[in-house]
Amino acid sequence: MRILVPIIALIIGAVFVLAMLKPPAKTMPTPSTANQVVQTETSEDAPTADTAKKSVDSLVDQVKEGVQAITAKPVVDDVDVPELPVMHAVSATEAKVSVLGSLDKTSDDKLEVQLSGWGAGLYKIKLTNYDKELHSEEHYMIRDVVEDPDNEGLFYFPFAARQITVNGQTFKLSDKRWHLDAQKPGRYTLGLADESGKTLVQLVRQYTLTGYEIACEQSIVNHTDVQLKVIWNQYGICDITPDKASYMGDRRELATGYFDPDYDSKRKYIYANKGFVQRMKVAENIHTNRQYKAQGKPLDEGIYWPTPKSPENAQMVWTAAVNRYFSMAMYRPLLTQPTEEANGKAQAILGPDGLFANVQPMLIGTPNTDRNALDYSVVMLNMTSKPIAVAPGKSASLDLNIYAGPRLKDALHQQPYASLSLYETIRYELGCTWFTFQSLAHGLLNFLRFLHGIIWDWGISIIILVLCVRLLLHPITKKSQIQMTKMGKQMQSIQPEIKKLKEKYANDQQKFQQEQMKLFREKNINPANMLGCAPMFLQTPIWIALYAMLYYAIELRHESAFYGIFQAVSGGNWAFLADLSAPDNFIKFSGTGFSIPLFVINFHMTGINVLPILMGVMFFLQQKFTMPPAANEQAAQQQKMMKFMTLLFPFFLYSAPSGLTLYILSSTTAGMIDSYFVRKHIKQQEESGELFKAKPRKEGGFMDRMQKTMAAKMEEAQRMQQAKQNNKKRK
Repeated sequence: MRILVPIIALIIGAVFVLAMLKPPAKTMPTPSTANQVVQTETSEDAPTADTAKKSVDSLVDQVKEGVQAITAKPVVDDVDVPELPVMHAVSATEAKVSVLGSLDKTSDDKLEVQLSGWGAGLYKIKLTNYDKELHSEEHYMIRDVVEDPDNEGLFYFPFAARQITVNGQTFKLSDKRWHLDAQKPGRYTLGLADESGKTLVQLVRQYTLTGYEIACEQSIVNHTDVQLKVIWNQYGICDITPDKASYMGDRRELATGYFDPDYDSKRKYIYANKGFVQRMKVAENIHTNRQYKAQGKPLDEGIYWPTPKSPENAQMVWTAAVNRYFSMAMYRPLLTQPTEEANGKAQAILGPDGLFANVQPMLIGTPNTDRNALDYSVVMLNMTSKPIAVAPGKSASLDLNIYAGPRLKDALHQQPYASLSLYETIRYELGCTWFTFQSLAHGLLNFLRFLHGIIWDWGISIIILVLCVRLLLHPITKKSQIQMTKMGKQMQSIQPEIKKLKEKYANDQQKFQQEQMKLFREKNINPANMLGCAPMFLQTPIWIALYAMLYYAIELRHESAFYGIFQAVSGGNWAFLADLSAPDNFIKFSGTGFSIPLFVINFHMTGINVLPILMGVMFFLQQKFTMPPAANEQAAQQQKMMKFMTLLFPFFLYSAPSGLTLYILSSTTAGMIDSYFVRKHIKQQEESGELFKAKPRKEGGFMDRMQKTMAAKMEEAQRMQQAKQNNKKRK
């Protein structure tokens, strides 16, 4: 058995290392309904009824054949541009909805995207293969039209065109009804015409859908014979629709991928590790700035970009909004002919260094500061371009793409997302990324996926993963428990003698320490064993990484445990372990449940969850059987406090996802079984006299070095004390 266990541990360790290597009937809103909804808006950016009633049926076909799109180039601000005739935007008679993709799960579509005629923005984005709730017929909506929670009836459309300035003339676009091309789904146009109705400038927005990617090809077409100087303003992406508040609260974040020229001068790599900021902090910062502005105080600096931790000269490449499972990322398309400077990975940059020079967050509504409740305020990006030159008969391209889908490794390691490093949005963190060991968390997920590929059940895979980790850490756990038990028994046996030394040398601390070290040597007590719990800390990174990974892994969303046996025997009526991303719901209450005030928290119950209760029982038993005897009264009080704390864990983790509580319960149970064999081994050593048998100490070993160091420090302290006494006598 002694030979077999290391061999098994070695095999599992090899598999674990290999696993850590990264492997490459629906209701559709009618146009009239959508029009009626947004007609109620009163904001200066919100759509209102347009007074222009001119016929514009042929506007879509007015783009000249052969007009070549050119890359948008900034215009020097001090260059004079010709004055154009007074223009006006020619709106359509109604704001029509265009639908791309399908919610049919038998199709190849990943999304259904509904587009609005108001500002040619996004209306709704739904995921085809992800449901809102377990076994729900309603698909998960990653983004809906934004309604101002503080102003009923006021709506905003993400990604909508907001405003344009052409040679000094400014036109609002978000309150205009754009023309939908009946022959080309997703194609919207809007013309800027002179008084005679002649179109001088045409705006074109063509949406296409590929997988989880929404591409928006947008052009500004110059139909005049003079050069145009254009400044484009539009909405960007916004928060993902909030999910139910979890026991960890609102975990949404805003993320930014960036170049770091100081570290990577060729801009070959895109980083995101320092580009994350909590969405709640951004919302609260904007809200605070509003209050400062109203009071006439200096405004606080923003934290969206640059973030408090981002490099000083970082250049924004993409920006994203993420929640626990899903992500919306906005970026400029990859160039078809990469420049030499970008070394084959060129992107048009957002932010001060790119075409969209100004990317700033705006807040719609008032944020809810309760971290355990849903916050219906929305953080939306507002984007303004640099001045763009558009030559006569030419067009300028302002293309932007959106990824709207799961934070799933298989999806984000595909192109073009791999080149953009969008997989960096997949993080398993619990507050600070460095403390959750991302590489380790990704490796554990790879191993869990490997187990699931063999077993085809996530619940059993979690239990096997825990057992494998426990087996690998068994030597460390065994050594730690032996040292702690041995040290506890030894210290308990010499307490009377230490008490006498304290009384004898009550006024001479240095002498007490010398005599105590002498007593340790006589009793063969190694002070290094006081650090018996230190090896246990080597396990901490694994458990933290495993905890975070199981909470954020979208692979567990709406997945049952144990092959759905509890649902099978109940005809699908028993919710117990039906969803590893939700509480176990052993007995689920009807309605929204009820709240119980508990100390400083409001404990909300939606059902009886049995796994946290079993976990608390196992915690208590584990401490009872594994805690060493208290060496003194202080240690006894500490042990009582620890036992009391174990009873609180079931309350703190009561609403935790069942995947987490299953992992903790399995780990605790396996730890108790492991401890049983370790205690049996310790008892055998104690009965045979091997436990307290002094081991031959090598010259120059830890004990010798520690004794020499302490002796040197004591001698130095005595010399300093003697020097002080001599100085007093001289005075």
